[in-house]
Amino acid sequence: MKNENKFWFKRKRYGYGWVPSSKEGWFVLIVYVVLLSLIVVYFSDKIESERFNYMFIQDFLIITMTILLLFISKKKGPSSKWRWGWKKGDNKNEDY
Repeated sequence: MKNENKFWFKRKRYGYGWVPSSKEGWFVLIVYVVLLSLIVVYFSDKIESERFNYMFIQDFLIITMTILLLFISKKKGPSSKWRWGWKKGDNKNEDY
């Protein structure tokens, strides 16, 4: 069995957040971007006709997907913290 502690995401070197660091992490990010693009393309014509209903649905889906991406990043990566550059105490397994 493979190492269960392998992170899909690592902490960014500058700022706050995560960066994909494995095949699984990149897959999650690519699926997120593709689904986001499909939602925007699908609802772009519909928003013109019935503005409020479709705009609400589109915004709800985008916010839900973004929260899901953040949840997966937090679950499959180290705890996030503010960083600015490389420090001596940084762990190369957790920090990008």
